[in-house]
Amino acid sequence: MSNLNTSKISEVKIFKSDLKDLLNKPFDNNGLILMLCSQGYAILSIDFKKHIFKKGDIAIIPEGMSLIPISTSCTFNTEIISANAKHCEETEYKITDMIFWNFMTQNPILHTNTMQYDILCNWFKQMKWIIDDNNYAYSNETISSSIFTFFMLTYRETRVFRQEHNQETKIKRTPKIF
Repeated sequence: MSNLNTSKISEVKIFKSDLKDLLNKPFDNNGLILMLCSQGYAILSIDFKKHIFKKGDIAIIPEGMSLIPISTSCTFNTEIISANAKHCEETEYKITDMIFWNFMTQNPILHTNTMQYDILCNWFKQMKWIIDDNNYAYSNETISSSIFTFFMLTYRETRVFRQEHNQETKIKRTPKIF
């Protein structure tokens, strides 16, 4: 039996922000931060490396990684989901591919295509609907399951990207080796 099932949703927040009030301040990360850029761009320091975060990008910041917004454009806006570590446990136990986790650590910001961005926008709406429904007895399990599903689909998409990237690298190296 899950220890998440309580009447109150445990430490999950979803909100929109321009991050202006958080500039140059560490973002509180107790488990997982997911940010979907809906407009403009920002410069983010993630584990002390600067990254450009622009419309259509998703930032995936697991527990243990730091996030500090450095600057934002005047039109910048992002949707943010912040979840505690309990909601990520299932994901950590079930996805055991270390190459995936290393890739995610090295690439905390993923660039999406139009279809992926639309799917993510709808997923964020779904998560908001789940989080806002305080009367549903299994909200915590649903949130954890949705986060797991998010990572399974991210795993699928990054696997395709990694395979294509590895193929390109092999093709580029062949003439050099020859």
